[in-house]
Amino acid sequence: NKTGMTGTRDQPVLLAALRYGRFFLYNGKKTVPFSTEADGYLKKHQVYHGILLDRFPGRIALGTRWGGLVIIDGGGKLRRIFDKPASLPDNNVRYVFEDVHGNIWLALTRGLTKIEYASPLTVYGEESGLRGIVLSIAREPVDNRLMVGTYTGLFSMDDTGRFHPVPRMTGQHWSLLPLKKTI
Repeated sequence: NKTGMTGTRDQPVLLAALRYGRFFLYNGKKTVPFSTEADGYLKKHQVYHGILLDRFPGRIALGTRWGGLVIIDGGGKLRRIFDKPASLPDNNVRYVFEDVHGNIWLALTRGLTKIEYASPLTVYGEESGLRGIVLSIAREPVDNRLMVGTYTGLFSMDDTGRFHPVPRMTGQHWSLLPLKKTI
């Protein structure tokens, strides 16, 4: 990881998450801060419970009080956010459990939810930020971002799987053609 602190079988590293989004690594001798790309989000939504994912080594699933489930990797990179806009019935994740198939189960204020995290199939729709009927799809050649043209505009996917409208690109986008260089 980026802190330089590593564990061994005889001396593992402990990740301590404080409720207000601060993380520390402890190896039995010293404590060092651990920064993530989700620090601001986790500070706002408060960490409640977390686990290491067995089926996805190096990934950490963090349940929050008000922001759903956050997946980060061992380097602190934000991998995914599952929240109410992404179809969770509730943003208060009280407990996280991974089953033997790599599915993530969440104990919520309003019931139980299963995320098929190990599934090769992902569905993107309004809950992930897309609006309108999808007409075209392409990879942007510089940043390799997924671009989606709809009846209502052009959308760009971020690293967490959420789509955002591209400014000033409203209307129908029937075809997208990635170019390696400018015309």
